[in-house]
Parts: sequence; structure tokens; C-alpha cells
Amino acid sequence: MFFGKLGNKNSGVNKITGLISFLLVALLFFGVGCDSESSESSNNLNNTNNNEQKESFELSVMVSGLEGELVLLNNGGDSLVITEDGRYYFDEKVVDGEPYNITVATQPQEQTCIVENGQGIMSSLFTITLVNCSWPIAEAVPVLRIETENEEPVTSKEEYLNGVYELESTDGTIERAGTLLVKGRGNSTWNYPKKPFKLKLTVSAPLAGMPPSRHWILLANYLDKSLIRTDVAMEFSRRLGMAWTPRSLHVEVELNGHYIGLYQLMEHVRIDNNRVDISELEGGENAPEDLRGGYLLEIDYNQGENYCFHAPLGTVFCFSDPEELLQTGWEEHKAYIDGFLTQAEAALYGEHFTDPEVGYSSYIDVDSAVDFYLVHELTKNPDSNFFSSIYLYKPRDEEKLYFGPVWDFDLSLGNAQWAMYGFFDGSTSQGWHTRKQDNRVEDPVINWYVRLFEDPAFEQRVRDRWSELHDQGVLTKLLQYVDKRGDWLSVVQTDNFSIWEVLDRVLQPDLSPVTGSYQNHVSAVRTFLEDRIEWIDSQLLQ
Repeated sequence: MFFGKLGNKNSGVNKITGLISFLLVALLFFGVGCDSESSESSNNLNNTNNNEQKESFELSVMVSGLEGELVLLNNGGDSLVITEDGRYYFDEKVVDGEPYNITVATQPQEQTCIVENGQGIMSSLFTITLVNCSWPIAEAVPVLRIETENEEPVTSKEEYLNGVYELESTDGTIERAGTLLVKGRGNSTWNYPKKPFKLKLTVSAPLAGMPPSRHWILLANYLDKSLIRTDVAMEFSRRLGMAWTPRSLHVEVELNGHYIGLYQLMEHVRIDNNRVDISELEGGENAPEDLRGGYLLEIDYNQGENYCFHAPLGTVFCFSDPEELLQTGWEEHKAYIDGFLTQAEAALYGEHFTDPEVGYSSYIDVDSAVDFYLVHELTKNPDSNFFSSIYLYKPRDEEKLYFGPVWDFDLSLGNAQWAMYGFFDGSTSQGWHTRKQDNRVEDPVINWYVRLFEDPAFEQRVRDRWSELHDQGVLTKLLQYVDKRGDWLSVVQTDNFSIWEVLDRVLQPDLSPVTGSYQNHVSAVRTFLEDRIEWIDSQLLQ
């Protein structure tokens, strides 16, 4: 009984002890749980506070050389559209310690932009990412090889030499080959060490993607150390939409096995379906409608053609095509065109020259005269005031003269200085030239533009056309073209100037004083053109 009672008493104590133990375990269990959740909550709060305390920084880029529209991305999302050089910022800032990765989403047309150091971890040490844009660079250009019979040197502008040629593409394949005739060409340019040439292929052929012809020119560009002045002027003519602008391509030339430099292979100015596209006169075509054309003329003080007509008031027209006007059987053609040119000159200088019925506009296509003028005035071409290389043509089906094509710009765009001679100052981008009378000789050819600008309606046409070119972005694109062509030739020009060491020389007579690297000469062209546009704006956009 005793043990029985004692056992019952201990049972009660055990129950109480068990209850206490249970409560202690539960308290311990829930206490640890609460402490864990509290600790985790505390950690999350600390992390949030730390993130909130981290600084964010602007992500910026510095863009140079851009001509067009460039689209950049950061981390594949935040986009930045850029259209000109300068410093720019992405909309979204980057948190300190977070990654950034700047990439090009869209390249500008014909350009390649490269991002330098465009990825990393953002910090207070971040400064700026550079983006450099450039035009394509030619690692090679086609090679034109010419061999004369018995390797005879080309020493004459009058006598052709027999020879053979081959044109090698940049991939090493022979694009074209055949026989030809070759001679020298040019007026003053023939007197310099690097000679220009005239080529006459035996069989008409397309060269370097240009339409087929037998007649081609190799421009030496010895006096133009940028190698692009003629190229730039031709581009402006094309953008103006002139009826035909000579196409060209830079090639390396080897003559009789010797490298002679980088040349500009160019279409020769002549009547042809792919060039001055007018009807060509043939011998024996004496019907009244045949006499009317076509005629290709050049205003040229040097009078380098077989026949040059001296109009009564002082205009000198030299006939590039047809060349046979002094031959038997061409008398009626000669009489017709001489008479037409006399009438055109008389209408321009007559009392009623502004009258659309009887004045100059009844003989001259005014739109072509305006565009032709702007190409020459913008480039400040020294020969453009009716001294030489002023081409005009008369179609058979119209009783009007058209101005064009443009030609000969190696002394333009600030190259010919000549202020010391008193008749032309190419050292400045200011001042009119094409509309002024030439005064370098005692008996200059009369300049039609002097008279044309005496008509307020003609001057207004010029103003309107210049304004239109601005609205169309033509002038901005022309500046871009200078950069583009300079970059394109930046490698292949090296061999040319290794044999014609003129980059550090001031050539005579009194040409551009710019010396130094090839890029210096390209930059001089761009600066002159930019300043020239600004000055003409100040005169025509008032």
C-alpha cells in the first residue's frame, strides 16, 4: 500500500515535471524560430538600406567622326540615338557596382563606329566611353598596267603611241585587257613631273564598273595633294542632278613596268549615249534638221581644238564635237552653229536681254546655267570665269545651249592662291569669283555670268536654288563626302607620295601653303568648303 501510494505521489510530480519540460522545449523551439525570422528580416532590411545607399552614375559616351545616325545600347536595353559628334548620356543611370555594356545597335550608313572600353563595372572612377566613327578605308585599288610599243616613253600631247593594257581588280583578277593608243594631255598640268594621259582603247570596254567607251582620261592630280578636289566637285554636280557628270575611280598606274602613282581614271568628255547624251553629227547629214546638232563646245582661252569661233562681242567657242567643221562638206553645219552662237550672244548682251521671248533665256537653259554656276562658285574654281574648261552643248531637238558638264577642279577649294598676281585669291573662302570678269590676260574671253547677274531674276534663281540645296541636305552631305573620300584613300595614297614627295612642299605657282600629312591636306579641303558654304550663306540667304 505504501509503495502504491508513493507511486501515485511520484506520478503527479512526474506529470508536473513533464509539463514544465514540454513548456521549456516549446519555448526554446519557438524562441529560436522567432530569433531566426527576426535575424533574416533584419538582414533583408540591412541589404535594402545598403542598396538604397549605393550611388548611381550617369553613363556617357563621346562620339567623334560621325556622319549620319548611330544607335547605341547599354546592356542590350537602354538606347541612345546620336546624329552628330559630341558627348551624350544614356537615360538610365547605372548603380555603383553594377555592370554596363555599351554596344552598337545600328551603324550609320557607309560608316563603321567602334566603341572603346565599352564594358565594365560602374564606379565613381568611371569617366567616359569613346566611340570613334570612320568611313571605309581602301586597302587596295585597281591597278592599270600600260605598256607602250618598245617601252617608248610618253612625251607628246599630239602623237599617240601604240600599246597594250590590263586592268587588275583588287582581288587580283584581270578585269579587262586589250590594245590601246596613249598620249599626254592637259594644259599647265603637262608641265609637271607626274604626267596626265589620254587613252584610246582599240575596242570599247567598260572599265572599273563605268559604262563602255574607247575614250578615257588619267588625271595625275599632282598639284592637288588631297587627290580629291575634282572628285568632290563631281559629287556636287551629281547631287545637283546635272544631265551628265563624268564618273571616275582611283587606280594605281604602272607604265612600262614602273609604278608611276595613284591616278584618277575618268570618263572623257564627249558625245555618247553614256556621256553627253545628244545626237552626234555625221558627215553628209545636211538636212535642215540635221544641221541643228548636236554640238559640244568649250570656252577655252587656250583654244586647244581644231576650230574655235570668235563671236562678235568676245566669246570664244571651241568645238570638241564635231571636230571636222573646217573640212569640206561641213560648211553648212559651220554656218548654222556660228550663226546660232552669234544670235545667242547678241540676245544676252542686247537691250532686252531679260525679256523671256527675245532675251538670253530664249537661247540658254537657265536651270543648267544656275547649277553649273553653283558648282564652280562653291569650289571657287579659278578657271570658271570663262577662262577654260567651260563646256556647253546644243541638242539637235532644241534651240538652246545647255551648260555642262563640269570639269577640271585640281586648283579649286583653296589650292590656287595667286593673290600675289592680282587676279585671283584662293587663299580666302570669301568673295565671288565665277561671276567676275577674268583679268589674268589682256584679251580675256567675255564672261557671260557677269551679264547674267545683271538680271535680278537670274540672281533670284541662284538664291532659290541655294536655299533648296540647304533644305535637301546636299551641302551637309558634300562635307561628309570629303571625309569619306579622304578616309578611303588614306592608305593607298602612301605609295603615291613616296615617289612624288610633295606633301611637305609648297608647289608653284603659289599654290596652297598647307604642308604635313596627307590628312592635313584633306582637312584643308574640308575647312575651306565649310567656310565657303558659310560665306555664301551670308550672301544668298539674306
